[in-house]
Parts: sequence; structure tokens; C-alpha cells
Amino acid sequence: MQEYLIDNREVLELSNGYYRFYGASQSWYQSIFKRQAGCGPTTATNQLLYLSQNDSYYRDIFLKELNYQNVFEMMNNVWKDITPGLMGVNRLDIYETGIIKYMQRFAVKIAVDSLKIAVDNRVSETVVKEYLIKHLSKNRPIAFLNLSAGKLYNLSNWHWVLIVGLTIIENSLIAHIYDEGSYKKIDLSLWLNSTTKGGGFVALHHE
Repeated sequence: MQEYLIDNREVLELSNGYYRFYGASQSWYQSIFKRQAGCGPTTATNQLLYLSQNDSYYRDIFLKELNYQNVFEMMNNVWKDITPGLMGVNRLDIYETGIIKYMQRFAVKIAVDSLKIAVDNRVSETVVKEYLIKHLSKNRPIAFLNLSAGKLYNLSNWHWVLIVGLTIIENSLIAHIYDEGSYKKIDLSLWLNSTTKGGGFVALHHE
């Protein structure tokens, strides 16, 4: 067994005074539409928060204090640049462009490394494994867009989540994810072989 986990997952553990959340949750948004369509900007918020807490280049840029209220405000600010349409944030480039626009607010640059999964030209599981290991081993959580969960029972369709770790067991890729404030493990190998619409991955790091 091989395991690759980001170093400080606990910085994304948040509390509203009643419940503990693994990362911000789109359920925090106040409008019905935002709660339904907010997985993209919520995942981006979590990804950027982790970056700010673990990369000295971005330290304290987004938040001076990490707490529920400040993270909620950040979610709403990120929404302005990663704004779901009627189809949500259904493409990697929408997410990537929004991240870059958000960073421009702070006059800082960021590098984006994405891997698209298309059903008509599937990349191999080895390529996905190498991509995930490359970034997780450098302490970078990865945004994951899943347009079709395929045969997975524990992942919603048309949905963004944050990958915080990877376990490789007998050549199966098990992703550790933060999804709507919960911590889950999903069979990424099964997803790769059964998704009918694909999706992709986005990693961030400073240039």
C-alpha cells in the first residue's frame, strides 16, 4: 500500500459552533441557487485556503484569521469570480480562469496545472496516478470535477470536491476527499472506468 496525504489537513477543519466541517460547505450559502450550484466556488475556497496556510508566499493574503465567519465571507467573494451558470461550473477552464481572476484582486500570480478526463479519449489510470502523486507529494490539494459518478455510489454527479489524499491498494486508486463539509474515500479507479461524462483535476501552486 502507498499513501500520499497533504500535510496539514486540520487547517481546513472548521466549526460553526455546533458542527465540525471538513472544509467549507456549499450548504453555508444563503440562497437556494447558491447552495445547489456552489460546489465549484466552495472547492476553490478550500483549495486557496489550504494554499494560504501552507505556502509562505500566500500567507495571510485571503484571511487574517481562519474561522467560520471569515471563510464564509471568502466563499462569497470567490463566487464573484467563479460564478456558476445554469450548468454550474461544468468545465475546467471556468474554474481555472476564475481562480486567476480572484488572485488578481490581491496582485499575486498563481500557476494552474490541470488534467482533463474526456470519455471519448480517456487518459490512462497511470497518467492520473502520476498527476495526483506529483501534486499531493508537494502538499497541494487537488480540485476534482466529476460530471458523471459512473458506478460510484458515494459521489454526486456534476460536482466539484477537493482531493486531500490518495491511497494505492493493489493498483486501485482510492481518493480521500472533502465533500460538502464531510470526509470521504472514493474509488477513483472505478470512476475512471465507469464515468459517462468525464471531468478533470486542477492543482494550484505559486509561479
